[in-house]
Amino acid sequence: MLTNIVQLKACTVICFILLVYLTYVSGDCSYHCEAFDCPCDCYRGEVECGNKHVTKIGSFPTHHRYEILDFGNNKIKKLTKKDFDQRSMKHLQTLQLSANEIALIEDHSFKGLHHLHSIFLNSNEIEEITLHTFAGLSRLHRLYLNNNKIKVLSTGIFQPFKDTLELLYLQSNNIAFIAKDVFGKMKQLKTLDLSKNKITELDASFLGVAPKMTHLFLGYNPWSCEENVVCSSFGEISKRQTKGSGAQKLHLHNNMICQTPEKFQQKDMALVIQLFDCDVSKNKTEPLATDNSGNGVARINADIVIIAAHFATWMFVMLTLRTAC
Repeated sequence: MLTNIVQLKACTVICFILLVYLTYVSGDCSYHCEAFDCPCDCYRGEVECGNKHVTKIGSFPTHHRYEILDFGNNKIKKLTKKDFDQRSMKHLQTLQLSANEIALIEDHSFKGLHHLHSIFLNSNEIEEITLHTFAGLSRLHRLYLNNNKIKVLSTGIFQPFKDTLELLYLQSNNIAFIAKDVFGKMKQLKTLDLSKNKITELDASFLGVAPKMTHLFLGYNPWSCEENVVCSSFGEISKRQTKGSGAQKLHLHNNMICQTPEKFQQKDMALVIQLFDCDVSKNKTEPLATDNSGNGVARINADIVIIAAHFATWMFVMLTLRTAC
């Protein structure tokens, strides 16, 4: 009888400990955070605060370490240096801020996030990227800036991660000017999307120092097809589309269609270039279908990790209860 009572008490204590564990570590964020209005859900390694009508990023407990932060589809208008200057965020790997109303990013806002490899800033109101916007992001692999209002790409804005960046989405902005060396020395860059902007010409010499570039999106821009522009913009691209160039073969997604001059309007630049005395006039483009799966794949992978973590926690609870009781 005494033994049964002891076992019952032990089982009760274990159940209480597990309940506290699940509530405090894997439960609702409101139990242990100071986030603005605290609508978030916190799990081991992740803060899930998407689609919660949040207007700013709050503070989180220093004794936790988060690797995924999801504040997508909210009403955040501004990012400051204090937002991510938190001990619990020093190991962030994925930062989801898409579909907000972000118009301003303070310089050095991401400083200290040395482990960040993916950042989603797409579908916001961003107009300007400064030299210090991405300062400190030395390990970034993927940057999503598509569907914003960016007008200019200035020299040096992508240099903090020039040795690591593999994917850069800039489509569907208002980009009309691109500095000559803005993509210079990005040796790991594989995919660059500049489609659906206001670009009329492009110095493609950066492809000479981007040997791993395999996918380039330039369609749906008002390209100028004056002879000097065509030869400079398209020459390096054509070289990279031929075998034996010493680098990865480049696939040009969506043809570059001429907007000016009037005699070439709506004509494919790959055909127009053959009319000019360019060294690469015999090369042809390789138009392919646009692939828009990048963002979705990243989120699916993150969701799989979260589901696996919850399943492992549930199995641990069941096995512990069975052993104790």
